Amino acid sequence: MYLKKKLPLITIITVVYNGEEYIEKTIQSIINQTYTNFEFIVIDGGSTDNTLNIIKKYENKISYFISEPDKGIFDAMNKGLQKANGEWVNFMNSGDMFYDFNVLKSVFCFDYNDFDMIYGDVNLFDDKDSYFVKSKTNKIKINLNAICHQSVFIKTKMHPAFSLNYKLSADHQIIYGFIKNKKVKYLNIFISKILIGGVSSNLKDTRKEKFKITLNNGNHIDILLSFFLYLYGMIKDYSKKIILKFLPINFFYFLRGFKNKIEQS
Repeated sequence: MYLKKKLPLITIITVVYNGEEYIEKTIQSIINQTYTNFEFIVIDGGSTDNTLNIIKKYENKISYFISEPDKGIFDAMNKGLQKANGEWVNFMNSGDMFYDFNVLKSVFCFDYNDFDMIYGDVNLFDDKDSYFVKSKTNKIKINLNAICHQSVFIKTKMHPAFSLNYKLSADHQIIYGFIKNKKVKYLNIFISKILIGGVSSNLKDTRKEKFKITLNNGNHIDILLSFFLYLYGMIKDYSKKIILKFLPINFFYFLRGFKNKIEQS
């Protein structure tokens, strides 16, 4: 007798604070997934704009919701993690979206019992530009390029709490640990669409935190490599400022697109 495969329960967590401009698109990208075995958790930081009214429009689609002050984005994420019942958990925050309505079905048509984390690619966008980033990494490359958190699924029972010692990169600390020490699988599909900006747009401070994460969690090779990568990042930021100051913005977009094509080839 043929038995239909039981689909795993997936927990999707959205944290938001005063996100009236973007929260509805995020919600719609989740509740309209063609994969149906998921729970949706929304953690609001006590919004004072129209965010709560928008969320209430979809309350029958939300498994758990709370609105109260928190100690920052990662404290809010921890609140959501504590309520997660799914086998896998993903964080899709206000302004971010699944790449299309079939993402969950495309990802979980396979069995990942042998893995602790699975991840895929990301489409970065704003009102002027959109480009695609391939995220495949390894134990060395993770010191250079972080994986987009929204394109990651981690087994809930394996997911540690986010450290509140990092204001910008606590997600990277967790992902870094999984890449270094756990069973991880890369999926060659685009999982998320991420609005450029937000918490991680503070490149200088984010880089400092990621540098600190490597120093605290990497081996001797990682630590040595991290100094060169930190310098490389500073040079890249300085070069970007020069380009934006003296050349047209469209030329910058052209160079960035060209660089991404080379990296993906």
